[in-house]
Amino acid sequence: MLVNRFAHIVVALATRRHNHVLWTGITLFLAASVLALVVFSSRVGVGIVNHAVGLGVSLLIHAAIVLYAKQNAAKWKAVHGIR
Repeated sequence: MLVNRFAHIVVALATRRHNHVLWTGITLFLAASVLALVVFSSRVGVGIVNHAVGLGVSLLIHAAIVLYAKQNAAKWKAVHGIR
């Protein structure tokens, strides 16, 4: 959840476009993500390796989503004759 929140924030800043989930993400989900990180970090058996694996997997998933969206946007523009 935390990576997803930061991804939306970065996209909004980079594109300078309206992002309808940005404010909800900042106010609700960012706080919930930090709380979840603190709670799970305090559990026995959950260490830095677990967090690193979770971060790596979530970054890979977001990279795949971005690549998929870019490919589909390029195809859509080609089909509709948009530059």
